[in-house]
Amino acid sequence: RNIHSNYIENVGMYIDPDSELKGKGSQIFSFQVFQAKEQGFKYIKCRADKGPDRHGYKIWPKMGYDGEIPDKVVSKIPKSIKNKFNKLEIKEPYKVSHLYSLPDDEGMKWWEENGDTFEAQFDLSDDSESMKTLHKYLEKKASQNKKQASLLKSDPLLKHLFLKKAKSEIEEEGEVSNKGGLPPRWLE
Repeated sequence: RNIHSNYIENVGMYIDPDSELKGKGSQIFSFQVFQAKEQGFKYIKCRADKGPDRHGYKIWPKMGYDGEIPDKVVSKIPKSIKNKFNKLEIKEPYKVSHLYSLPDDEGMKWWEENGDTFEAQFDLSDDSESMKTLHKYLEKKASQNKKQASLLKSDPLLKHLFLKKAKSEIEEEGEVSNKGGLPPRWLE
């Protein structure tokens, strides 16, 4: 991770598959978002990789990261999707969020099969699409866990409490690798 004056650059996030933290990536990222906002950062950026054991290109957009679709991938977008972009008045440069916004998850499914590494950014502004997407993602995950669902469906203060709870669970279950993601000092 690199910290700059108005943004944080995540150079990677790795959770050991044998760790107690397995499955807690969205909680770790949510806590990072909360802390970054509190400290006045404007955005978080990363390289959303595709490769062996690298799935950021399809995971990060679900949590609110966005960026331009690489040219080599734009040329492969099927005509049916481009026609939908035209109907929605979406113009180039196309973004990954444009694919994820299409009905019936058609764009998301296409991206997950055909996407590639891209430069991604998460906007920390209160009403940004990044924040809205993250909240929707957390609500979806929380619907699978009734304890968290009650916190997330309530007002912003209770969302704050959810993040504090996530921090507490992370502290109890172990440390995060220094390869990126959540800086260890935020666990103090």
